[in-house]
This record gives sequence, structure tokens and C-alpha cells, in this order.
Amino acid sequence: MFLSIFVIPYATWIFAIKPWGRLFEDRIARAPELLVDVKEKPSQLELFRDGDLRLIRLVRYSAPCPICGATIYLDDGSPDFPRRMVGRCWDSPREHIFSFDRVTRKGAVLRSPIV
Repeated sequence: MFLSIFVIPYATWIFAIKPWGRLFEDRIARAPELLVDVKEKPSQLELFRDGDLRLIRLVRYSAPCPICGATIYLDDGSPDFPRRMVGRCWDSPREHIFSFDRVTRKGAVLRSPIV
């Protein structure tokens, strides 16, 4: 009983409130696992404007890695790039890291192996 007084509110904060707050602050956030099939690659929730309307859409950005040719997917940038969505290579997610601008849909190399 005592444990549930702390666990339930904390879990609610982590899984329900915090992702939506981040979406409204950063205009893009990682989609909760409940919205994405287990077999699918990571997706994002994006807040955008269509005239006077503000809409939330479920999107998935990917591109080929210019270093090794594997697929780049968007992921949370923590711990090295906190509060950022970064592109991570599927084959080398800790070494092939790219910035991402959701408006221009372009990025730059943040980390890559020295050639």
C-alpha cells in the first residue's frame, strides 16, 4: 500500500504527463510505446500548424547513414545531447549521431568515427 502511493503517481508522471509536456515545449517527442507496434521502428509525435489549427501527428523520420549506409532513425539524445532528438545509425547508434531540424528535415554530423 505504502509503495503504491509513490509508484503510481511516479509512473503516471513518467509515462503520461511528461511526454505530452515535452511535446508542447519542443514540438517533437518520442511516441509512447502504446501508440507504436512492437515490430515497428521508433516513431515521434509532432506538433505542427496548418493555418490556424495546431495538429498532432504520428511521424517516422529515417534516412540512409552517409557513413555506413544503414538506416538512421530519430531517438532521444540523452545522455550526450539532452532534450534533443538526434539521428542514430541502426548499426552504430553510439558513434554515428546526427542533429535533426524538424522544420527543414536536415541535420549535421554530431559524432562520427575518425577516418
